[in-house]
Amino acid sequence: MHAGAEEIIRHSPGQYSYFERSSIERIEPFSPEQGIFFAGLDFIGSFISEINIPSRSAIRQINQAANQNIEQKLVDGMLEHLASDQ
Repeated sequence: MHAGAEEIIRHSPGQYSYFERSSIERIEPFSPEQGIFFAGLDFIGSFISEINIPSRSAIRQINQAANQNIEQKLVDGMLEHLASDQ
């Protein structure tokens, strides 16, 4: 889950607020079933204000802020999902 370019390192798993984590846990199982492999959640306080689908610009921000290349993980997840449908 991405929480803003400057926030990605501070917001690693386990560092979300109770309300953020609760929202994420409710959305995560639903997303792949709907073909959503990558989305950005925007929070205002403890409420989701926006779900950005797709969140392509976040790929560049995550890669830069966390020194990662997440493109392959995204493609692998999509291919795995497509293979499980057959």
